[in-house]
Amino acid sequence: MDIKKCPRCRKCINCRKCNSYQECPICLEPISNYVINKNILDKKNKNYIIQLSKCKHKFHYKCITTWFEKESTCPLCRLKIIDAYNVKIQNTKKIFLRNKKCVVHLLEYKISFYDIKKNKNNYEYNLLEHPEQKIINSNSFINLKENQYITQEFYYILYQFINLIKIYQNSIVIRYIKGPDLKNYYYSFYNNNPIELKIIFNNLKKRIEYYKMIN
Repeated sequence: MDIKKCPRCRKCINCRKCNSYQECPICLEPISNYVINKNILDKKNKNYIIQLSKCKHKFHYKCITTWFEKESTCPLCRLKIIDAYNVKIQNTKKIFLRNKKCVVHLLEYKISFYDIKKNKNNYEYNLLEHPEQKIINSNSFINLKENQYITQEFYYILYQFINLIKIYQNSIVIRYIKGPDLKNYYYSFYNNNPIELKIIFNNLKKRIEYYKMIN
């Protein structure tokens, strides 16, 4: 892979003397302008530079993924990154187990699950933003395929009813109380990416702890 030289002096590679010089705000090492990738958790692009679409700040892949294990904001401007993730759930009510693709969105007081549909039309569709809900943008951890898009909410769990969350076999298991008899119910969703699964779990745990603290 060829590294482009500084467009100003034609000699250096992003030198500090020229306007093209940029550095990663996390590790303070130089970064170049020639590779940008917005799919943050794509393993194939682990050596690339990532640019957040909303604030336009750039980072090394390793730096930003390590940061997102603990935080959900831009390291430079602290812009909130939407907690929406591409996950799967298992339907155990039927005889055969069926995996259902969906998007889980962590809100202030509840977890919402949205359907992922396949677009059969040939025209372009804004894959990262539902026209009605408008919960998704390209700063999220969603990696949808070209023919997929977000549709309506089909399920949600309020934080006030959750009494246990844990990670088990690449899944996040939630135990919550429901109904007048206050019985315990379980709901689980999984993700094959352990980094992203850990991010979801940590963000969800923080949200629930904060919600119960202020209520």
